[in-house]
This record gives sequence, structure tokens and C-alpha cells, in this order.
Amino acid sequence: MNHGRREIAPKPAPAAEQTACPENTDGVLRSAEHARRENKMAENKVTSNLHELEEQNGKSFSRVTQTPKGTKQRSPQSPNRTAEQLPVYNLRVRFHKTGRAQYISHLDLGRTMRTAINRAEIPVKYSEGFNPHPKMSFALTLSVGTESVCEFMELKLTEPPQCERIVASLRANLTEDLYVEDAYVPERKPSDIAWSEYEIVFSPEGDERVPDFSEIICDRPLVITKRTKSGEKTADIRPQILRFSQDGNRLTCVLCADNTNYLKPDYIAAMANVTDYTVMRRRVLLADGVTDFR
Repeated sequence: MNHGRREIAPKPAPAAEQTACPENTDGVLRSAEHARRENKMAENKVTSNLHELEEQNGKSFSRVTQTPKGTKQRSPQSPNRTAEQLPVYNLRVRFHKTGRAQYISHLDLGRTMRTAINRAEIPVKYSEGFNPHPKMSFALTLSVGTESVCEFMELKLTEPPQCERIVASLRANLTEDLYVEDAYVPERKPSDIAWSEYEIVFSPEGDERVPDFSEIICDRPLVITKRTKSGEKTADIRPQILRFSQDGNRLTCVLCADNTNYLKPDYIAAMANVTDYTVMRRRVLLADGVTDFR
């Protein structure tokens, strides 16, 4: 009996869910299998060609393998590099640094010489590592603005040095301001350098006068203020002056040149209170102050 209630019709049963049919992958599988077969055939063909080349040339063509993780890779060999067990030959090059070259810094001089060595095809030994550079050094550095006719460059070669050919090749690749005078097998070590002979030429202007250095440099202490890396300090430089001679505006002096008590010639030139002057290094001497370094 219906008491005024609304009859709700039963919900229709949900339609059966349709199961998606898997896509047809037969074509994809066939394409992948075909590609694998082609790659295998190509690999076999390359291997066969390598075997034929080995039989014809009598050489073994090794395949490139991946470097295991954690293994250090060797740096590429430089054209002039040799194994460590091969002999190394020392060579010393004496050259001038005059004219415009006097304003070249020590680092720029090194780059210039490396370029000249490469162009001259000198068989110089290279260092190990990922950034190989030629084994070269300079026996005694020179301040910027100072000329010299006795600069020394140390080289390590992989072949016995042909001094005449090396001198000619370097002269052809350097300017006259960096004139190469000689090349020879070293007789002494750079650590044997003790003194340097300088020539200071003053050019007084106006009321400037060049003093008599015999009155300045005498047997009593000569205290000056030196500039060092740690700051300014006072020092007695008289023991660092071996001898000196004066001819008018030209002063020749032999100053200490070892690593511990190196004395710059500018300290001597500053005593004259003359603005314009030039400095030239003439000789590099051993401990006796007479024998030339060679």
C-alpha cells in the first residue's frame, strides 16, 4: 500500500567496464630485433676489417676501453717529452736584455723565451702533468728598467745540445734587444753566484751634481732603509759592496748578488740625488769577486 511515499526506481546496473585491449606490439618488436641484427652484422664487419689490416700491416689495433672509476688518467704526451729514465742534458744560454727589453717583466720574459724555444724547435724536456711546460729557469732575475749583457737561461734537453744551431735558431726568433750571445754546457751551479758588477751612468739636469762616491762609500757603516716583503727596515749595506770606481758621471760597483743579501743597484744610485740615470749589469761573478760565472 502506497502511503504517499514516492517510489524510487532502482538504479540500473552499471555497465560492464570495457577492458582495454593491449596494443599490437608485433611491429615494434620486429623493428628492434632487426636493428639488433644489423648492429651485430656491422660489428662483425668492423672486426673482420681490423683483422685484415693487422695481417697486412703487421700491427695490432687495440680497441679503446673506458678508464675504470678511480683510476688516474695519464696526460697526453708532448711532442718533445721522453720517459723519465732517458738522459737529460743541461744547457746554459747567455743573452742580453737591453733597449726596450729592459721594461719586460720576469714573467713576460719567460713567456717570450718559451715561444722562441718552440719556434726554434729546441728539444727541451717538458714537465709531467696535464699542463706540461718546458724545463727552463733563469739564473739571476733582473729588476724592470735595468739593462744587462749577462743574463742566463737554464734549459734541460732530451738530446745532446748542438750549441751553434741553438744559438742561430734563437737569434732568428728573438729581437736584437734579446740578443743571444752564447750557449754552452754549464760549469757552475746558479747557487755559486755571489757578486754582480753594475755600471751606473748619471745624467744630471739643472743644478744637480754627481757627488764623489768615495766620500759616501767608505769604511764606516752605510745604513739605509730597505723595502722588503715584510715592510721597511734599516740595514747596513757596506758589507754588500765589494768594490767601486768612479769616472765622472760613470760609477762601476760590484754588489752582493746571493739570495740572502741581494743588493739592488738602485740603492747606490739613489745616494747621488740625481733623477735621471741608467743601470747596466756587466758581469756576474763567483765568491772570489773576480772569476766570471759560467
